[in-house]
Amino acid sequence: MTEATGHPYDAMQPLLCLSPREKEVLLWAGRGKSAWETAQLLGLSEATVKSYMRNACGRLGVKNKTHAVAICLTHGLFRI
Repeated sequence: MTEATGHPYDAMQPLLCLSPREKEVLLWAGRGKSAWETAQLLGLSEATVKSYMRNACGRLGVKNKTHAVAICLTHGLFRI
């Protein structure tokens, strides 16, 4: 456990490593947007949005976007 948070690991550390685009993609996922819808909103391809999501999930150490969004919400990275 870390002294700062009392959690088995410092959960904020991975959040600090997310790129602005990864955070934005997670935000739109949290608002219920699909990868295609997010791509339309951000002017990106659907494949690029999916890539950002995969990278964000990897940095956060989770297997899916639902878990990634939950971590961001829990730690106050954004509000829906």
